[in-house]
Amino acid sequence: MLTPTTPTVDGIDENNLSEGERNVLLVLRNLPTDKFNALKERFGLSHPSYIGPMTLDVFVQFAKSKNIDISTEGISAFKRANGLTDTGDFEGRIGPTTAMAYYEQLSKKESNLNQELVNVAAAYVGVREQRHNRGSEVEKFQKAVDGQAVGEPWCMSFVQYCIKVVEENCQVNSEVFKSEHCITVWNRSSQNLRLSAPEVGCLVIWQKGQTTSGHVGIVERVKSQSSFTTIEGNTGGSSTGNQREGEGVHRKPRDMNGWGSTRIIGFLKAF
Repeated sequence: MLTPTTPTVDGIDENNLSEGERNVLLVLRNLPTDKFNALKERFGLSHPSYIGPMTLDVFVQFAKSKNIDISTEGISAFKRANGLTDTGDFEGRIGPTTAMAYYEQLSKKESNLNQELVNVAAAYVGVREQRHNRGSEVEKFQKAVDGQAVGEPWCMSFVQYCIKVVEENCQVNSEVFKSEHCITVWNRSSQNLRLSAPEVGCLVIWQKGQTTSGHVGIVERVKSQSSFTTIEGNTGGSSTGNQREGEGVHRKPRDMNGWGSTRIIGFLKAF
């Protein structure tokens, strides 16, 4: 059986896409498979050669984070700026040549390691356990530090996995201590990594009372000095109830107050 020369779209209802989502999908589906797979690998995404809903969302958010105009007008402006035909039947259209031009532009952009970490984490929003602390994606996270998946809580494993993807893709090393245990990571990471306030791409670590139990997330967006949005593994989708030992990867609105007896002990720079 021949390998497709371009990616395969799977599970996406193209009739319900926004203009920007449709344009990003056209860029992705017109890339050669090897180029597309290289982009997926950069974000630690599985299932090479396939464009599913999660993959599409990751690249839509990535384009927005890079201030790339993905509207049809933006596509036309990009084509004109890059000397590509944008008249008649070609106006605002995306084919293989335009897709490769976008690929080259994205490949040239300087890496912001903190944003790269957020992008990798965002790729997994929506992942759910298949059983308690189990599932193919969950077990991939759990193996990031010690190569083992034994049903352990995985909030820090998720963060360590995302850090590992950025380290491998960008050929850098994070000074965050390698452990699956939140309080251990806080105590054993260099104090030079500690921050007094949240920053995009940093880790926020919580402690439950005076116990050794904790939780961790990656700060995706800072709203103010006291509120921010995170991406967290092993949490629930609601802002009430159990915020630790949840069932999946979720975006969470957070503030400096914590919840119940669980309080923020600090923020750590990942890179």
